[in-house]
Amino acid sequence: MPDAGRVGYSLDPAAVPPHATARAWGRFCAKTVVTAEHVIWTGGLSSGYGTFHDDGFRDWDLELADHKATVTATRWLWTAHHGPIPRGMRILHGCDLPICVRLADLSVGSQAQNIADAARRDRLARFAGRVRLDRADTRGLAAQSRAIRFAVLEALDSGVSDPVLLEAVVTGVVAAGSPDAVSAKAPLFGVEDIPDAAVAKAPAAEPWQPELFGIDL
Repeated sequence: MPDAGRVGYSLDPAAVPPHATARAWGRFCAKTVVTAEHVIWTGGLSSGYGTFHDDGFRDWDLELADHKATVTATRWLWTAHHGPIPRGMRILHGCDLPICVRLADLSVGSQAQNIADAARRDRLARFAGRVRLDRADTRGLAAQSRAIRFAVLEALDSGVSDPVLLEAVVTGVVAAGSPDAVSAKAPLFGVEDIPDAAVAKAPAAEPWQPELFGIDL
């Protein structure tokens, strides 16, 4: 089932999935930004993955047990569209961004399948001495997701809504944490800059600068 989306803005709150209430779906959509290749979650995060609270949600395996009805955003999204997830099963990502909640990239699988898939795509940490050999983001998933969320929201606040430009923003942030990066410069967004310090340093009226995100217009 393809994502119903107002591309470059958010998922469509009018396209209520069969297993969700209109109220919960509207709240979910308000936390999404659709780019050319991803649906970026702008709500709460836990270990890099989006989280969503729905008082009416019921699940065999609540992934955040200390919150009665808070689960990963992808788990809620899958259930909203397809119904209850079998006990012990997880929602697997088809892309390498944990902050992405694009329905078309999600599937149900076991934890063993999840680990095998990460290994196949070389996303599990591997070292030779002190040299890291894998393809995972060098900042870690949590820092990567915070950086993507911050950059996308800043672009939106500056008036950017084109899905291609928003995808370029995401691509630029991801590139900053790529193992292939040979520059000794600091990452595009350091953990200490997200979100308070960075927001304080950037005047609200300052125009958007695409070159900061690696976009050549």
